[in-house]
Amino acid sequence: MTLVLDTSAILKWVLNEEDSEKARRILDAYLDGALELIAPSLVFPEAGNVLCRMVRRGKLSRQAARACLRMVVEYSPANEDSSDLYELSLDLALEHRQSYYDCLFLALARAQKCKLVTADEKFFRGMRRAFPEIQLLRDYVLRSS
Repeated sequence: MTLVLDTSAILKWVLNEEDSEKARRILDAYLDGALELIAPSLVFPEAGNVLCRMVRRGKLSRQAARACLRMVVEYSPANEDSSDLYELSLDLALEHRQSYYDCLFLALARAQKCKLVTADEKFFRGMRRAFPEIQLLRDYVLRSS
């Protein structure tokens, strides 16, 4: 089974937050080969940006942020990018008044005909009616093969 994991869910691998254990179970299934994870390459700059913000707000040390980013890069899903995804993301963002960046993950899920798992509740609430392939990390059930 293939899943798109967005940056909000991937960062839970390396941060101790609500639903981090659930995200780590998905990572374990991926590392064991039971699950294929994909994401657009945007995941790296987006993760770096979140980690920078956490350092600036005093929630994370610079060293911890570096270690977190290294882990995100090391365990990252396969990157899938294409000009078609960029255009679909633009259409989704404009039509649904959402972030282009968030819609890039959704565009990938649509193109690959798989689910998108996110920890971003605002994005999930804004898109779930129109796109049943989006799931909130908290509610995602990892099925064993």
